Formats: sequence, C-alpha cells, structure tokens
Amino acid sequence: MDYSEFLKSKFDFYKNQNYVQKAKIWLNQNIDKVSSLFENVKIRDFIFEPFKDVFDSYGNIEEKDVYNAITQVALINAILAGLPGQMGVGVYVSIAFEAWMGYIIAKHVGLNIFKPIEIFKYLGMVGGSILIFKTILSGFYSLFSIVPFLNPLIFAEIFTTNLIGITLWVGFEEVKKNGSFKIPKRLWFSIISKSKNLFLHQIKILKNLLNPQNIKIVGERFKMWFTGDIYNVKKINGEVFASVAMAYLISGHYDELKGPLSDIFLEAIKLRWSSQFDDNTSIEEIAKRFAEYSPEQLQGAI
Repeated sequence: MDYSEFLKSKFDFYKNQNYVQKAKIWLNQNIDKVSSLFENVKIRDFIFEPFKDVFDSYGNIEEKDVYNAITQVALINAILAGLPGQMGVGVYVSIAFEAWMGYIIAKHVGLNIFKPIEIFKYLGMVGGSILIFKTILSGFYSLFSIVPFLNPLIFAEIFTTNLIGITLWVGFEEVKKNGSFKIPKRLWFSIISKSKNLFLHQIKILKNLLNPQNIKIVGERFKMWFTGDIYNVKKINGEVFASVAMAYLISGHYDELKGPLSDIFLEAIKLRWSSQFDDNTSIEEIAKRFAEYSPEQLQGAI
C-alpha cells in the first residue's frame, strides 16, 4: 500500500456512518477521561512515559498546547496502528480523538464551538480536501520506512494526524476570518510543509523509542486509563496516583475510587481540609468542592 492508498482508506472511514456514530458515542461516554488525558500533564506523561520527551516545546509558546495536542493524538493513532487486533475498535477511537484534537484547535483559534461533537462535520471536509493532494503526498511514503522491522503505517499515522491537525487549524482560522471552512490553494504548501516539519521533529525523538515493547507499555496504560484499572498499576507513583484519583473524583467516577489507596487519598483530603470536611462528609460533597477549583488550584491541591 502506498501513501495515497493509505490516505484514501483512512478518510473513507470518515464517510462510514457506522464508525462515525460509534466514535461519537465513545467520545460522549469517555469525555471526562479524554479531557483529563489532555489537560493533566502528569497523567499524560505517565501513560505516554516512554515517549514523553516528544512533548517538549515545539513552535512558539502560544502554539505549544496545539502542537502537543496534535502530537498526543498522533501517538495514540500510532499506538493503535502498532497493536495487534485493534482494527475496528481502533478506527472509531482514532476518529474520536481526532475530533477532540479539532476541538482543542478550534478553542485555540477562538471559535464558538462548545462541544467536541461539533467537530465531526469538519473531519469529512478535511479528508476531502487532503485527498485532492494525495498524488503529491504519496512522495512522502519514503519517510515512513526509517525504522527496520517496524510497520511503516505507524509513521504514516503520525504524519497523517499532523496533516489533519494542521489542516483543521488553517480551516478554523478561515472560519474565524471569512465565516466558512474553505482552505485556499495558496495555503496548501504551508500546510504540507508544517506537517512535515512537525513530523521530522517528532521522529527525531521517537525513532529510537518506537519499538514493540514501548508500544505495548503505552497501549496497556492507555487501555487501563479508559477501563478504570490504572490505579491498580504497581509501577504508578504516589504523585501520579493523586492526579488520576483527583480526575476520577471531579469527573464523578466514584466507582473507580475503591481500594486501600483510594481510601488513603480521601482520608488525606479530609485531614488537609479538616475545616471543610469531616468523617461524615460524602464523596459527592468533596467532589463538588474541588470541581470549583481552577486547574492551577487543583495542581496545588494534588
């Protein structure tokens, strides 16, 4: 399969309403965990630990969050591509994360988009726009065979996610300026160039780290985060556990806060904020209080 065929195959999934609907349902069901994965650096760095150096600043400081979101989704897509037996489930999870990536980019641009589900309509537009240039882009396939014995589709997923993210970024800026998601031809060279430069930055860091063992580690942690089992991982340290537990607390996933460590976590809160909480304070009351905290205040509490 050359890269143009890969692109067509990937964007055909955007036209498949079965996958799109599953992606919407999955994202709605996991919205709090998806949000925490992107907003809490400690959770992100624990799950992507073998690759976390790739999140070092790229671009100027104002753009850092956008480039990190694109890179995070690119890694997720690469991991899903590298794990055996992920076809099917991996497709709609990938679409869901691409929609979340678009949501982060839209907020960065300043669009009045209030729910991630609003982004799905733009993914099809992006796919159609990019496919116009699939012949030109097919020349990039040589970039994806840089690590022997590793599936080149892993690198193709990274580059394609970059391309989707940058295209959404430019498209949303056009919406902001002109009111419509239409990308002028004059901007495509810049989109492709920026996608390639981001890819080269990512691969410079990842090429010696993207191996089956690390892919498996991240895949297992990723799965555990979304099934609620991550707090049972013996390798997790106390600081990361506190971040994970706080994310469960403020998102209302109280069933995940069971076991000895969770009991210690809740007891520590009651002791630290003894003027506000006592032994009879319910977990719902504690969650309500911390839900009022800003991200900076939450980090201090953790």
